[in-house]
Amino acid sequence: MQGQPSNRYYQSSPLCPICQDAKETFEHFLTCPHHLAQEARTLQLTSLADALGKLRTPCGVTSTILQGFHHWIHPPNSCSRAPTTGSLAGADIVLTAADHEQFHDLGWYQCSLGRISIKWQQAVEEYSRRDNLFLDSSLWASSFIQLLWSYTKNLWQHRNEFILGSTPEEEATKLLAKLHDQVSYHYAQFSSDPTYILPRHHHLFTQCTIV
Repeated sequence: MQGQPSNRYYQSSPLCPICQDAKETFEHFLTCPHHLAQEARTLQLTSLADALGKLRTPCGVTSTILQGFHHWIHPPNSCSRAPTTGSLAGADIVLTAADHEQFHDLGWYQCSLGRISIKWQQAVEEYSRRDNLFLDSSLWASSFIQLLWSYTKNLWQHRNEFILGSTPEEEATKLLAKLHDQVSYHYAQFSSDPTYILPRHHHLFTQCTIV
């Protein structure tokens, strides 16, 4: 397809290799609606939640982050609101502001790339002070960014394994299937139009058949 990006090593089509319904941009890759992509995201979001727990992230912050991802991938009918919306508690107000800035100003696509609102750090600091958690909010923020990078990297690995296979055996099977498809395509082109190749190369198609 002229003018469309493609990767000749992995796929010849610009469409998403999983759903085959939309052009594969990086944002689509992170939000692909296909059930296999959704299963991979659910697994990685669960891992993200577990990792945030190990950082002693306040529960409200973790649940707001997970809701933000969910509302980005599955937009609600109404406007996305943080669970703490309406609360007048100081820490809750900061958390609500963090969710609003991430969703409406920066975007959760940017969050998945590690570009987070500074208000997440401020919210963690407020909860830490309120609940005597003794968290280093700046260290938490840098760790959160690293977790987001791991989240995206693991999803990318899942995408590549879907295309190439996750074991040497699967890789060989997928490669042979792709080569067979290419051979079949060229045979079909030659069959419909012998001028598809130079006459001196016709023997490549007339002396052999597709097994």
